[in-house]
Amino acid sequence: MQRKVAGLAVAAIVSLGFRDSPVPEKAGAIPFDLEAAKTHFIPLEVASGYTRHFRKTREALHREHPGMKARLALEHSERFNRDAIAALLNVKDSRGNPAAGVRIYQGLDAAGQTRLVLVPHDAQGKDLLTKLSSPGDAAVSADTAASLDAAEAVEDGVRCPPTCPDDENPLSTD
Repeated sequence: MQRKVAGLAVAAIVSLGFRDSPVPEKAGAIPFDLEAAKTHFIPLEVASGYTRHFRKTREALHREHPGMKARLALEHSERFNRDAIAALLNVKDSRGNPAAGVRIYQGLDAAGQTRLVLVPHDAQGKDLLTKLSSPGDAAVSADTAASLDAAEAVEDGVRCPPTCPDDENPLSTD
């Protein structure tokens, strides 16, 4: 009986100790300013026109220049997981403000594969270069060359092809 009472007492103390602790965030909505986001929204019809025009132009270039495909592989798309994007947006500038957005650079690896390279930027549009795998490190400016050696960017997204959406939609088909 004493053991049972002691167990209940420990359970009560533990539950009281955690009663005011924050509940871990559940996956769900990421807060954002809808009005600011709307400046970047375009109708799906326009977006699908862009992707369709890209595919047709790429195919024409490959026909006209047969060696181009091997030297400059332009894929349909590339996707990045939520955590990689969150890591970018959580970077803080030198004043402690979170990244204002993400810049996407076009890259080309040694095998001729195009690569999208993502970095956070501040409200003035300046890249925030930091070690993403060590959250909390201060972002460095391009002027601080020594600190840049440890800086990281997001890349290595999942490319299409070969990993394309199962569902055909206006962005991925003609």
